Amino acid sequence: MPATFGSAGDLLSLKVALSGGFFILSKTIKGTSVSNSVGERVESESQRRFRRLLSSGGIHFNQRFFGQDFQGSLRRLEQVSRPVQMLESQIKPVAQVTGQYIKRSLNETGLFTEALLAKNNLPKSSSIKSAMIEIGKLLRALGKNTSIVAGAIDELEAFQLDTLAANNNRQAAINWLVPFSDAPPVHVRISGESTSEVSEDQERREWTVELEVRLGQASCCFLLIQKSHEASLSCWIPDHKLYDNFKDREQELKAQLRSFGVELTSYTVIMGNKAKRNNGLVAGESSGSLMDQSV
Repeated sequence: MPATFGSAGDLLSLKVALSGGFFILSKTIKGTSVSNSVGERVESESQRRFRRLLSSGGIHFNQRFFGQDFQGSLRRLEQVSRPVQMLESQIKPVAQVTGQYIKRSLNETGLFTEALLAKNNLPKSSSIKSAMIEIGKLLRALGKNTSIVAGAIDELEAFQLDTLAANNNRQAAINWLVPFSDAPPVHVRISGESTSEVSEDQERREWTVELEVRLGQASCCFLLIQKSHEASLSCWIPDHKLYDNFKDREQELKAQLRSFGVELTSYTVIMGNKAKRNNGLVAGESSGSLMDQSV
C-alpha cells in the first residue's frame, strides 16, 4: 500500500476506477468539518481536476486550438506573439512530416515532460505543450476567454493519464497528439499486448494503432491491428464521398503495405461514426489520483 494512503491501523475508504481494462485505486477523502485545512482544500481541487481529466476524451479542443481561425486570432494579439511564434516554429505542414517529426511530437506534447522534471532533467527547449500553457497564462492575464486553450491542455494531459494507467498495469501503450500547421491535428494511440500475454518471440506480439483524423468536416477513425507480418484495418467514415473513396483504395493500400513486408488480410470501411473508445476512467465524486501498480 502506498505510504500516502495512511499508516497502520488507519481506517480507509477506497475507490476503484476502471481504465480500459486496467484498475486505478484511489483513496476517498471525506471532509471532517467546515474548517478543513488548506492542504485538504488544495487536495480537493487537485481531485476535481483529476476527475475532469478522466472524463476528457478525443481532440475537440485541440482541433479548435490548432484551427486556422483560433491561430489567426492569436497572431492578432501582440502580447502573445512570443509563445505563438515559438509554437509555430515547432509545427510543420503535412507535406514536411517525417518519422522524426512524429517522434518529436510524442516528446513535445507533454507525455514525458513531468517524468523528466521529476529527475531534474530540464527539457532542452520549449515544447509544444509549454508554449500552449504560456499562451493560456497570457490570455488569462488579458482577460480573454481561455476555455479552448485550457480544454486543449486537458486533452493532452488526459492522454498522459491513459498512457500512465496502461504502463502501470504492464501494458505497452502511448497516447498523444500530432499537430500540423496546415491541417487538423491527428490523435494517435498505439498499444501492444502485455508481456505476460505473449511468448518470448516478440515478433508474434500484437500491436494496435488507433487514429482519429478530421478530413474536411468529417471526423474519421481508423483501427489497425498488426501481428507479425499480417494486418487488418477498419475505417469509420461518416461522409458518403469519402466513404466511396476509401472503398476504392483497398488494392492500392495492399500494395503499399506489401512493399513494407506486411500483408493486409482484412479491410473494412464502415459508413458512420465510430463509438468513442471508453477510456474506462470512470470517476465518482471522490476519485483519487494514485494508480495501483500491483494489479
